[in-house]
Amino acid sequence: MLLFESDWLEYPTAVPDYSTSNESFLNFVAFLDKEMGVKNCTFPLTLLQPGLIGVDPFSPDLTEDEQAMVRMECEFNPWYFIREVFRVPPVAGDTPIRLIANRANISLWWCFLNHIDYFLIQPRQTGKSVNADGISIWYQMFGAKNSRANLFTKNGDLIKENIARLKKMRKLLPHYLVDIRKTDTDNQKEFTYMALGNRLVAVQAQASEDAALNVGRGLTAPFCHVDEVAFLKFVHVSVGAMLGGTGAAREQAEANDMPYGNIFTTTAGKIDTDEGGYAYRMLNSGMPWSEMLYDSTDRKDLYKTVRAGCRTETMLINGTFSHRQLGFTDQWLRERIAASHQSGDDVRRDFLNQWTAGSLTNPLPTEVLEKIRENVREPYYQQRYPKEGYVVRWYVEVEEVLRKMPNRQLVLGLDTSNAVGRDCIAGVIVDVSTLEVVGMFSINETTIHSFSGWLAKFMVEYKNITIIPEAKNVWIAILDYLLVHLPQLGVDPGRRIYSTIVDKKNESDRDRRTYNEYVKNSTVAHHYNPYRTSFGFPTNGPLRELLYTTVIQEAGKRTATLVRDQTLASEIGGLVTRNGRIDHGNGRHDDHVIAWLMVHWFLSHAMNLDHYGIDKSQVKRKVYEAEHKLTWQEQRERERQEEFRDEITVILDRMGNTRDSVELMKLEHRLNSLYRRIDQDSFTGEYGSIDALIQEAAEKRSRNRSEAQSRREGLDRKFDRFGSRSKTITGRERVIVEC
Repeated sequence: MLLFESDWLEYPTAVPDYSTSNESFLNFVAFLDKEMGVKNCTFPLTLLQPGLIGVDPFSPDLTEDEQAMVRMECEFNPWYFIREVFRVPPVAGDTPIRLIANRANISLWWCFLNHIDYFLIQPRQTGKSVNADGISIWYQMFGAKNSRANLFTKNGDLIKENIARLKKMRKLLPHYLVDIRKTDTDNQKEFTYMALGNRLVAVQAQASEDAALNVGRGLTAPFCHVDEVAFLKFVHVSVGAMLGGTGAAREQAEANDMPYGNIFTTTAGKIDTDEGGYAYRMLNSGMPWSEMLYDSTDRKDLYKTVRAGCRTETMLINGTFSHRQLGFTDQWLRERIAASHQSGDDVRRDFLNQWTAGSLTNPLPTEVLEKIRENVREPYYQQRYPKEGYVVRWYVEVEEVLRKMPNRQLVLGLDTSNAVGRDCIAGVIVDVSTLEVVGMFSINETTIHSFSGWLAKFMVEYKNITIIPEAKNVWIAILDYLLVHLPQLGVDPGRRIYSTIVDKKNESDRDRRTYNEYVKNSTVAHHYNPYRTSFGFPTNGPLRELLYTTVIQEAGKRTATLVRDQTLASEIGGLVTRNGRIDHGNGRHDDHVIAWLMVHWFLSHAMNLDHYGIDKSQVKRKVYEAEHKLTWQEQRERERQEEFRDEITVILDRMGNTRDSVELMKLEHRLNSLYRRIDQDSFTGEYGSIDALIQEAAEKRSRNRSEAQSRREGLDRKFDRFGSRSKTITGRERVIVEC
């Protein structure tokens, strides 16, 4: 079947059917092409037999040859089946409904046909179960032979409804495609199609652990659909046993070139219940769906990317879609919520895809969380690194990314891990002047050596980025790689990676001496080896508490509309206060939250940012301007502050170079005057105390004198080699020699 762009070469007669009467597929293909930038965008229109163009598979006038063509097309081309043939029973009336192509429907089919498990979350009344039923129909009647599929759901009533719906769907197919035999069962627990030897068995959740284990062991099959997984009693027992026994069934299906995979569907649940917590952990172990995957070169390339994005060895896609992502309006949502007569957490779970935590509370105010959720958006561009399988989700235009964002000063918060499929390496990239999240990456499975090499190249590509990593886990191994390779690539690690030495340089005379040694001869090989333990943000008890108290409140209130990324927003929403301590909830993670908070700590609380080339006056500038419409007086004062800052910079430079004591006294007097007039809130951390500034200028003079003395001694040695009397060299002769 046709899944990748290269597959068109395998089917030379295949064409995209632009004349299809199912306009939703034409609209979806245009969306992939124009809005998402997907090159492999026409596969949903695939038609293997061009002779079927314009042929209505439901026409009563079809010839036997045309019926045979339709049957063959359905078997080998699932896209034709769901586009032209599949029908959904109407909720009201007697007109069957065609499947509407949207991001959830097509991605679920595409992943299933590529044998990748899929966890689908959608608001109620948007058709998640219907699409899974369509896969079941195709699997039973066209895709498999002599095979079993399982439907695992909450209770007997849901089983009856589901089996009845499957039978109605089959009945709506053209009659010549259906071959019911006497051996086909007609009950409320099975759906069979014995013409191909296939059967679907429906099983309900059990009320005891032993019964759940027995059910799970009986669910061995190449294809399983688990519905309402967040509400199934002892689901961790049943599904755990089921997944443990699917290996052999999958191997047999693969050997016979048959489809296989698991589909999990549900509305959001309660993470503080056993079943809800299990479902949420499973959901978040998967890689968030991205249309970028459509452009994988082949299945091997696809698997590499998905594995790098999953927290477990099992490949799983997290397909969470809001009403907007499925093409529904806000007005539609409001009407559905009103009609449901629900409120509070029930609405959040059923219609907003929010997993709730009962009495556990989030540290951020509800209005802040709502702003974060409402402003989640799609990445403008997803930059894929095929060699490593990494993906960076960019929230700026692709043209700006390709130019490496030369006009933006960026900070990358980096939460490291072993990247063996549990905790991920999370990166959050923030613009210094706007505090907006401009980029994100999540790497769950890789080698530390591969990641270190990629990070070094990334730092070379984006020359205006400063990194603040959490000093834990494997960070020291990553650092060792960077300290060796970055200088070879023309990058000074000490100027691009956060260090506590820089942060503390003005705290004492000893700290100033350490800093001076730290920045001296930084291009020499192995220069930074003695300072390895100073690199990175140490998330010890007090600092972690600072992140989750002061910093998170500041970041949340200032930048709620600028978080943007769905994964980060979900992790922020999943934080809970438990026993007086803020942590991620049951089944959740906080990798990206930590990375995000470290950036905000760095920009708000770290000292001496000028060392990294960061202009402190630009930090949060656009955020402030957006929140405060300045009067002309305020604008004038802002300009005056900039003038003071520029003059302070000039004075410090002159103080570091002058030897005239009278001039030095005048400069210090002017410095004191300016220091009293600057806005301390704007400049705190950039200059430190007035005493620290004067001391820094004095140290610069001392260094200049030492360097001048070294140059003179060097010149004297030159003259000694030529037999000159170095002690009697005049100033003019020295100038000539230097020239």
